[in-house]
Amino acid sequence: MKTYPMEYRLRVIALTEEGLSGSEIAELLGVSGSWVNSIKRLHQAGRSLAPKSRANKRQSLAKRAGERIRARIAEHPGTTLEDLKRDLNLDSSITNIWYAVRGLGLSLKKKRSGRPNGTDPT
Repeated sequence: MKTYPMEYRLRVIALTEEGLSGSEIAELLGVSGSWVNSIKRLHQAGRSLAPKSRANKRQSLAKRAGERIRARIAEHPGTTLEDLKRDLNLDSSITNIWYAVRGLGLSLKKKRSGRPNGTDPT
């Protein structure tokens, strides 16, 4: 989602005070009507119009532990998601670990050496 500069936010308030509707402001500034309404609500509540800091946004597991995951899979190609969680002491869910592995372009698929049910075809 794009963060609009403070000038846009102040312009919304100025245009509102000039009597323009939310949809007219949205069209004039090229933004969504819901964004305009959210800025108006912030202003009416007396809250800051400044964009929220993105400094504390949590990075994805692939970015945080990607190199450790790559190294573990390279060392042990037959590893499982549960093995990754346990051996790397990850606090993420198995699903999140799977998304990280997929996001890194890796695969944990194992090749079978025999028939799926383990019986001999003879």
